[in-house]
Amino acid sequence: MNNPSYQSFSSVLVRALLAGSVYEHKYEGGTATAIRLTIQPRKCTLQDNGRGIGLHREGYVSGLVEQLAVRRNEVALHGLGLALIAMSSPSMTIQSRRGGHKYLQRFEWAVAQGGVEVEPWDGPAGTEISLTLADSAPEIDFDEVMVQADLWRSAHPELHIEVVRGD
Repeated sequence: MNNPSYQSFSSVLVRALLAGSVYEHKYEGGTATAIRLTIQPRKCTLQDNGRGIGLHREGYVSGLVEQLAVRRNEVALHGLGLALIAMSSPSMTIQSRRGGHKYLQRFEWAVAQGGVEVEPWDGPAGTEISLTLADSAPEIDFDEVMVQADLWRSAHPELHIEVVRGD
């Protein structure tokens, strides 16, 4: 990074994704104690061991996107980052494991690609979100994301945050 105040759009999206799992650790009865973020130049995968994102609620993520894409009277700030990420990505996949089920939903440019897929699950709860950015998007700045991860590690020492470079 030549300019320390510069923050690439791609890195901001990844930081917003990470913020959702930190939020799951700290607020609203959250249970996440571990986060793993794997970063490639224009892709990332985030995994946490929290409760699992609300894909079990019909239209949850699609409803968040509609707040930004369609004029509506109501707005919910929680999840707004996820909606912005979905709108900025040609491909996003969300997997939620909670309540004995695994839920999966795919998005392209914030448009759901079919309904939520559901199957039985007897493993641990958690969320996994995979994001692919457009070829024209700036590369994710690993160091920039690490600065934010380090700040959150300091603020939440009981939360294990691992950030790794992917293949």
